[in-house]
Amino acid sequence: MTDLYGNIPISGNTSKQPDTPPKRSIKEDKSTKKAEPLKPDSKSKTIYLVIPGIFLFLVASYYGLASFVFPLYLEKKLPDIFLKETGLSLSLGSAQFNPLNSTLVVQNLNIDSLNTASEDNDILDIGNIVIDFDLASIWERAIITEAIHINAFQLNVLRYHDNSYNVSNLLPDSEQTITKLLNSNALGYPYSFNNLAVDGGTIIFNDMSTSTVHRVEQLQLRLPTLANFSYALDDYVQPEFSAIINGSPLKLTSGDNLTQTTSEQQATRLTLDLQSVDLPLYANYLPFQLPIVVKAGKAEIQTEISFQNSKDSNFQLNFDFQAQIIDGMFTSRDETLILNTTSLRLEGAVAPLDRQISLENLLLQDPLVTVNNSFSATTVDSLFFKRQDNDETIDNYLHSTKLAINLLIADNGKVVLKTGEADRTFDQIQ
Repeated sequence: MTDLYGNIPISGNTSKQPDTPPKRSIKEDKSTKKAEPLKPDSKSKTIYLVIPGIFLFLVASYYGLASFVFPLYLEKKLPDIFLKETGLSLSLGSAQFNPLNSTLVVQNLNIDSLNTASEDNDILDIGNIVIDFDLASIWERAIITEAIHINAFQLNVLRYHDNSYNVSNLLPDSEQTITKLLNSNALGYPYSFNNLAVDGGTIIFNDMSTSTVHRVEQLQLRLPTLANFSYALDDYVQPEFSAIINGSPLKLTSGDNLTQTTSEQQATRLTLDLQSVDLPLYANYLPFQLPIVVKAGKAEIQTEISFQNSKDSNFQLNFDFQAQIIDGMFTSRDETLILNTTSLRLEGAVAPLDRQISLENLLLQDPLVTVNNSFSATTVDSLFFKRQDNDETIDNYLHSTKLAINLLIADNGKVVLKTGEADRTFDQIQ
């Protein structure tokens, strides 16, 4: 029997079959899917790419300028500037700068004189220089180095018959003073050179005026700092100096530990002993003219050099000295005043940056003072440094230096006045 819709059932079970769930349409499946996040637009992608690109470009530009342009400038342009400023020839074998650690390496530096009349024009040869700059220089607007190492150098100094030098162009002219070299305002920029090291140095001093040659060999030097403004590092090298001078070894060392930073101030001391110093010979090498003439005398000199650098004060330099002069003879420039002494002892201190000289003890044994009849007030005036019109001369520096004598003792002294007739003598002066 057919059903209402004309279907004939196969099985004999006439029970009603459960309805199958209706199939979902494709449209319904799409509408029920979870919503996907929106993709960034093209502008956002551009920003994400441009910012890293700019950063990489700046880094690459800095690296390129520092690695290639700066060394090229030193090799090509610096010699021209040096020639214009000094009249001397400068050449660099090679220069390399590592911007990652701010280290400059210069190989085979040479300075020559352009004097065609001289057979030997070579002034300075340096095998290699390594300079480790401090990145704080950028913020301090100064030249700051953490270390400078000079290796294998030779300096040839010639003194001509007119008392001029082949290195005069490298030295300050008469308008500059010691304080100007240590004055940031005068130089136009502050500097702080730290941990200076020199190894394997040789200095040959040929004095043509006296036909003598002095040699300083195997020179080694360590200096903690040289600066004209206050800047402190965590670590400093131990001060040291050693050399063989005219065949005699000389060595200075310091026991102070500058690497300790427990105190705010870091200071060190060096002790220098000089034996049998020929005063007339070395007095001629001073960069200024003494108001007196040193005619004779041998000196034994002990000097303690102390320098200090702190965060709260400027660089300080002091010399404490003891000197014993045997058989000394000193005269005025016009030789109307003569001092002879069998023994002269000096004890005192010099603070060059503060322009102060302090003599604690000035002891003269058997001094003989001879006054000629032409002695006058002009002679007395010549015993002092005269002030020049230019404020920046070495004479003015010495003229403005304060001198204090705490104790002056003359034992068994004698004064002879030469009047042109019979000499007048005053002896046993105490």
